Amino acid sequence: MTTATRRLALSALVTATVAVTACSTPLSTAGGPAASTPSSTTTTIAGAATPAQTKAADLRANLTYLLVEHTFLLAEVTGQVAAGTATPAGTHPSLAAGPQAATTPGRGSTTTTGSGARAAVPAGATGPVTAGGPNDAASALDANTHDLADLLGQAYGGDFAASLSSLLTARDAGFVAYAAAKAATDATAAKAATDALGANATEIASLVHGANKYVPAKTIAGTGLVDELSPQTQATTAFIDAQVAKDPAAVQKVVAAADLAPHTATVLAAATAKLFPDAYPGTATGSAANLRATLTNALVQHVYLAGLALGAVARGTDPGPALAAVANNTQQLTNVFASIYGDAVGRQAGCPSSPPTSTARCFTQLWNDHLTGLGAYAKAKASSDDQAASAAVAQLDTFRTAFGQFMAQTTDAKLGADAVAAELKLHIDSLLAFVDAAAANAPDAVTRLRVAAGHMPGMASSWAEAIAEQFPSRYLP
Repeated sequence: MTTATRRLALSALVTATVAVTACSTPLSTAGGPAASTPSSTTTTIAGAATPAQTKAADLRANLTYLLVEHTFLLAEVTGQVAAGTATPAGTHPSLAAGPQAATTPGRGSTTTTGSGARAAVPAGATGPVTAGGPNDAASALDANTHDLADLLGQAYGGDFAASLSSLLTARDAGFVAYAAAKAATDATAAKAATDALGANATEIASLVHGANKYVPAKTIAGTGLVDELSPQTQATTAFIDAQVAKDPAAVQKVVAAADLAPHTATVLAAATAKLFPDAYPGTATGSAANLRATLTNALVQHVYLAGLALGAVARGTDPGPALAAVANNTQQLTNVFASIYGDAVGRQAGCPSSPPTSTARCFTQLWNDHLTGLGAYAKAKASSDDQAASAAVAQLDTFRTAFGQFMAQTTDAKLGADAVAAELKLHIDSLLAFVDAAAANAPDAVTRLRVAAGHMPGMASSWAEAIAEQFPSRYLP
């Protein structure tokens, strides 16, 4: 995106008189009531009622959501350390106590390596930021870490979940230590942190391989879990370097790190479904599951990227490079619709009320209307203009109705217009709550953003299911 285009995009978001950017991005919806109940489909998968909503697809989508979210929350924490607004302080409870004994055995689980052991923590790191930060990013990251461990613990047992939680917490601590070292220009400490992160990746891989033989720790072919985690370590330290340097490319580097997460989610979900086929019927890598995971990734990223831009506007600061990332994310979502309904994306202005000649173009136009309303609300909150804030909410209500009609029409009524609009109300309300918190510099702003992101997996699921039912020969369980 050129400088001129970025300047135009910024003006659009702040003034809310036109779309956030020429190709502006979606802002996540809250996961409220599910869209209309899916009609039954023919499937030979035992226990699977719908193509995009099998248990295997559920696991992959939820892992995708949590792993992508983890990257953005970690970036918020390391960004605070890099900026000097927070420091690694205190001992994280998970590090102090270590994994707890399993309370309920997992399906087919065995005692996992690392069970009951203290996780190795890089020198100088005592856990994620626990004090001194401007908001609750550290506690939100910790909650995400435990959610990840608990999700996999449903398959592998409480003992495994406790061990994984401890190792993931130590991994986060390593990145915090790296950020602190880079901010202090301490090359020795930075090297110690990266060395510890490498050892930690091996421990995580050994733990998972010990629980599931279908997940190799490391292979010559580069298909092991260490081979997954090492590029993620490199991508994460790259965005931390950019944060310390105040490089405008930092946001794009965070996105690059987050983009590695869906593949790891696929590896873990497929292996888990292979080990426990009765518990996870369907396939984690079927075409319907692929569609659902793609939408989940894009919508979760949408929330966090929109949060960066809207939060900056609400605080009266420059949203800067976040706008370009939001625009790229919108294009990702548009591309999904283009691949299904046609590729004439954004070539004409406007979205006709009659059946659109380009579904993808219509999606982009409506999504930009959504962003415009959110931008207007953020600007109004920054200037304490209650009248403008109310007008923005009314604009967003209009968007909800139009988008619900669009989705019902596009999916041949597989999704109900009212159900989509209700889902969007929850989404919009949760984002507006985040903007309120950002404008007030409230300490729970990140948790509110996490609530908004938590609605995205449900929306992605209902969208994917409707599309899969509309095109059953293309999207199989």
